Parts: sequence; C-alpha cells; structure tokens
Amino acid sequence: MKLENVAVVSKVGNKDSENAAVDVAKKLLAKKATVYTISPVSVEGAKQMEELEEIQNVKLDLVVTLGGDGTTLRVFRNLANETPILTINVGGNRGILAEITIEEIDEALNEILEDNFFLDKRTRVTAVCGDKEFPPALNEIYISRANLTKTAEIEIKFQNDTVKQKMDGVYGEPKPMYGSVIFANGTPISWMAKKQKIVPQSSCEAETAALCAGCKVLIFIYNLVMELGTTVTLPMQTHTDNDATRLSTINPGTTARTKHYEIWMRYCRELYLKLMIGINWVPTKEQIADIFTKPLDKTTFLYLRTLLMSSGQTAL
Repeated sequence: MKLENVAVVSKVGNKDSENAAVDVAKKLLAKKATVYTISPVSVEGAKQMEELEEIQNVKLDLVVTLGGDGTTLRVFRNLANETPILTINVGGNRGILAEITIEEIDEALNEILEDNFFLDKRTRVTAVCGDKEFPPALNEIYISRANLTKTAEIEIKFQNDTVKQKMDGVYGEPKPMYGSVIFANGTPISWMAKKQKIVPQSSCEAETAALCAGCKVLIFIYNLVMELGTTVTLPMQTHTDNDATRLSTINPGTTARTKHYEIWMRYCRELYLKLMIGINWVPTKEQIADIFTKPLDKTTFLYLRTLLMSSGQTAL
C-alpha cells in the first residue's frame, strides 16, 4: 500500500498524544509521505491544518489517530468513505477501537507498506431529521424525540431496502424508568416511579415489566381493602400506552420475542382471565403515569396534572 497522503490526528489538549503525533509524523515524513497535521501539532515538512474538518478536502491514503475512542470517532465523522484509519491508544481512557500501541508504530507502518494487513470495515450510519443531515456515526445512533407525547416515525434505509415505521422505546438509558398511579373513586391513592432492574430489549418488554409491577401494587391494595370490609368492583381497569403489551398479555401463548419475559405476561394474564383486571390502551398523550417518569414540557405537564387530579382511571 502506497502512503502518499497521510493525516495524523491527536487527542485535543493532551500533551502525550500531541508529542506522540509529532513522532509519528516524522516517521511518515521519513518514508516520503505527504503528512497533514491538525493544529496545535506542528512538524517541519508537514502541512498543518487549523481545523479537523479540513481533511475532507484531501484524498487520504491513511489517517493515524492518537488518543482514545473519542478521537477515533471524531475523525471518522470527517472522513470520506473507504478511508483507512490506524488507531493508536495514547492518552485515551479506554481505547476499545485502538489497533496498536505507540511502541508498535514502526512495525505497523512497515506492514502497511508491504501490504501485510487487512481492513476491518465498519458500517457508516447517517441520520436525517427533516431537512437537516447529521454527520455520520459508527455502527449505531441515538434517537430522541423532541415531543415526548408523540410516537416518532422513523425511516431506515439500507442499500435498496427501506423500512418506515412509527416506533417507541429507542433507549438512551439502558434501564428505563417506569411508574404507575392507582385511583380509588377518582382519587389517586398510590403512585410510584422506579428504575427497572432489567435492560429491556424492546418497548413491549419494558411496558410489560411496568404493567406487572403496577398490578402487584394494585392487588396488594385490593387485598387490603377487602380485609377492611369494603367491596371493590371487578374487573379493576388498568391502562397502558403500548398496544403490543396489551395484546401479548390478553392473548394466550408466547412468541420468540416475548418468551424472555413470559413470567410477567403470565402474571398479568392470570389476573385478566380471573376477571380481576381489565387491560386497556390509552394514547401516550393521556398516559398519566408519564408525569412521574418523563421530563415533560410545561403544557404536557399541566395537562397530565389536570388528569391526575380529576381522573378515575388506573394508569400503568
């Protein structure tokens, strides 16, 4: 592999990384390569760029990054497709994406020049929201809704295939919050908000876990009220804003997707079949329990607060 144009990028503000970048640049210059460095790294004979974004204007044979994973990802966002990166962990915290250490640079450069290497290709992912296209990411992206009361519509394109679907439950927090509020004669008598102990693989799993937890509290209150000699009208109505949770719970059997949390479904299904509870769907914008678990805007918060103080439903 010919190394005609090579960029050397160091971790921002890290002296160890910057000094290592100077050494690597000198080694590349000695091999007759045209070397580009990013300010403040400066090497005699190399071409210095003020901003990392300027490397987009150069057709590069190789980019050498010296830092941690953050440095590698920062560089990746500014590269053209099919540009190889040699990552060296110098001054980084983890360096999971690093290929070699700084002590191995001489051997690595010789192996590259002799074509004794292989390319580990990664998927480039690009997100577009409206008319705005974001810089590419490596392997995965995080999607967050601006309006928490609506389900986001996401379109995924891969080669010639396109999937367009309204989706809920794209997780930034591995263990999401869940909550519930229980009403008696239109008055809230019990409420909770907790972090789930499991890492759900889907919104249906997360909502089923929340439904199960809420039903346990509901049955405890039912038994307490019955012991006090008060009658309770059955079935007690529960409300969830995930229709997949409702359908998978009330219908018999399990699937490949639901078998991992079958116990929670069976608990709620048994209560449903015994006519202890009813399981209803409610729109997300009217899910009162969200007031305990989500950072809501003022309008949504005031609306749910009004429902909380005047509703007769059981919200889960």
